[in-house]
Amino acid sequence: MEQTAQEFFGYSTERDAPDMLKQLAKDHWAKYRPKMYQRLQMTGVLDDLLERAVEFTREDMRQLEKQLRQQGYTEVEARDQAWQELRAKWILLPREK
Repeated sequence: MEQTAQEFFGYSTERDAPDMLKQLAKDHWAKYRPKMYQRLQMTGVLDDLLERAVEFTREDMRQLEKQLRQQGYTEVEARDQAWQELRAKWILLPREK
């Protein structure tokens, strides 16, 4: 499931990126966090939490990309590095035990 930031940000419009990230998170959570996914679905908060995960990821990425650009990374390098560092924070959560 190795994916680069370009798959979400570089080759899609800024408008489409949130929907792509939301679908990625939804699919990942359903597969790797099925208990959590079902609980969120049953309580009616799944969609809200998916949107928040996307929002938090995009905010964190913007901040980290800016820092990396100041350190000399190109735009693409900064975006990819930020995605590598942040994707597991909100989107690609670890597998349930």
